[in-house]
Amino acid sequence: MPHTAIIPALLFLVIGSTSLAASPEASTAGTPPLPPAPAPTAQLGEAQVFASEGARVQPPPGFDLAQRFAGFEQPASGAFVMVVGMDTPFDPDFLSEASRQGSDVAARSGMTYRGREAVVVGPHSGVLIHAEQAVQGMEIEKWILHVGDESRSVLVTAGCAAADAPTFEAALHATLMSTRLDDSPPPTMQQIMGFSIEAGAGLQLVDLKATGAIFADRPLPLSPGAPLFMASKSIQAVSIPDLRTYATNRLRTLPGCEGATITSSAPVTVDGISGHELEASATRNGVPSLVHMMMLPVDGGYIMTVGMVEMARADEVRPVFRAMARSLRRSDSAN
Repeated sequence: MPHTAIIPALLFLVIGSTSLAASPEASTAGTPPLPPAPAPTAQLGEAQVFASEGARVQPPPGFDLAQRFAGFEQPASGAFVMVVGMDTPFDPDFLSEASRQGSDVAARSGMTYRGREAVVVGPHSGVLIHAEQAVQGMEIEKWILHVGDESRSVLVTAGCAAADAPTFEAALHATLMSTRLDDSPPPTMQQIMGFSIEAGAGLQLVDLKATGAIFADRPLPLSPGAPLFMASKSIQAVSIPDLRTYATNRLRTLPGCEGATITSSAPVTVDGISGHELEASATRNGVPSLVHMMMLPVDGGYIMTVGMVEMARADEVRPVFRAMARSLRRSDSAN
C-alpha cells in the first residue's frame, strides 16, 4: 500500500473528535501513561502560522508545508503532521477510555490506544495520546495532541509508518510540543481553500478551516435537520476512473448516508470544470433528509460540496444548495 494512505486514515478521528469528547465524569483510567519521549536529534524549522486553525507549529526537519491540508508532510515516507482547529474548549478527558466506549467513530477508525498523559504546552494544558492503526494492511503509528483553553482548542496529529517510528518519533513529538494557540487574523475562503462560494438565502459562513467551510443559518452546533452546506477539498491525490461511480460511493461514506437512496444524478459544469451532481434521500440522526452533493475533479483530487436539510424543507432549500454549488469560483479561474 502506498504511504499516502496514511493521511486519509486520520479523517475518522477528525470527523468524530467532538462526539468522542467525554463528559466531565469520564475516567482516564485504563490507558497507560506514555513513556518518556526520546530527545530530538535535529532542530525544528521556523514556526508556521495556520491562521484558519488558530495555531502555529514548528515543522520537523525535512518536512514540507502540506499542499492539501493544514500541516506538514514528507511525501517520500508518508509521515505527516495535521493541524485542526476546534471551536470547543480544551477537554482533559478528550479520547479517554470512558469517552471511547461504544463510539462508532472509535470502532470504525480501527485505533488501538497505547498511552495517554496530561502535558503542558506553552501556557496551555494538553493531552498527548499514542495510538496505532492498521490501514489496508499497513501499521501506522500516531501521536495526537489536544491542547487549548476554556474557549477553543487545537487537535494536532502526527503519524508515520510503524516501521519508521524510531526515525520520526523524537522529531514528531517535538513538533507537537511546539504547538501554540495563535490569534492571527483569519484568512478568507479564497485564500485558504483556493476557491470561493456565495452564501445562499438564509445561510452564512459559520466555520472556516483548512479542512473545509461550513455554511448554516445559525452558529454551530446545529439541530438535526437544520440546513447545512459544506465545501472541502480532498487531502490527497486520488484516481477517479469514473466520476459518477466515485461520487456516488463518496456520498455514501458521509455520516448517516450509508444507506442513502440516489434520487438524481447528472453531469454538471461549474467554473469551467466538468463534474457530477447528485441528490439523495437519507435518514440522518433519525431525521429524513435531502442530501445534495457536487464533485469537481481538480489538480489530481477533487472539490466537493455537500448540502443537507430535513426532507420537510427540501423544496425550499434545494434551489439554495444548487445555486451555492454553482457559484464556486477558483482563485486561478479565468471564468
